[in-house]
Amino acid sequence: MKKPYTQNINKYHLFNVILIIVGTTALLMLGVTFGIYAKYFTGGISTDQSLWAQFGDYFGGILNPLLSFMTILILLYTLRLQKSEIEITSKELEENRNTINSQNLLLKKQSFESTFINIMDYFSRCYSWKIKDLDNNVHYFHALIITLIEGYKDVLKSKTFNDFFYKKINEYEQSILIHYIDEFFTIIKYFDENTKTFNRTDRIIYRNLLLSKLSDNELIFIFLYCQNDWELPFYKELCERHQIFVTIKTTIEKHYPDIVDKYKPEVFGSKVLYKELK
Repeated sequence: MKKPYTQNINKYHLFNVILIIVGTTALLMLGVTFGIYAKYFTGGISTDQSLWAQFGDYFGGILNPLLSFMTILILLYTLRLQKSEIEITSKELEENRNTINSQNLLLKKQSFESTFINIMDYFSRCYSWKIKDLDNNVHYFHALIITLIEGYKDVLKSKTFNDFFYKKINEYEQSILIHYIDEFFTIIKYFDENTKTFNRTDRIIYRNLLLSKLSDNELIFIFLYCQNDWELPFYKELCERHQIFVTIKTTIEKHYPDIVDKYKPEVFGSKVLYKELK
């Protein structure tokens, strides 16, 4: 593919060639016209004004239509050349605009990625501490979650996880877990607001990066906690939009079949990334 400036050089060169051809043709036509006149109308230079007028009418009558026609052709070609230049300029501007947009998107993506990773690392560190007097040195936070999700399997289907949650653990532990939920969805909201211009592949990559930081038990806890849309509708909607539970579908269907239908099926994946994240 030729570059725009190369195309311009070629077109200007062609235009110059056309001008030379037209000029040469005009001179030849003038010579031919004068030669025909000299052949058939011999004689010296006349002093009769009427003869000079006839001589002028002869040349004008023959040359003017031809030269006018050639002038129109040159004008049409000039207009076409200008139109072509405008189109090339528009394409160059569009390419520059696309380049700038690509650069801006790349900078935005780099900035998002740096912040996103830092937030996730901070989030992981906040809930990685342990209590020494727990058996087998189990993570305190994970022990709380395991206590909840295992206990919920034994409660009646009419009970909601939130009812069970508030009755099962003490106020201090509730505060820890609620704080965890709030921080997790702060990350999800940041992800949701800053990846709208990203393509589908990038959104999936960053979503999976976040999920890789969470254990299955953490995801089950979030699933159970956010099932009541009347209490946390926006949290539940974010889970569905970004298919947060795509990695625990089998576990949920096996152990919590009674509450699977509380979420849209897309929360586990499919339907083209929930219609391109709505």
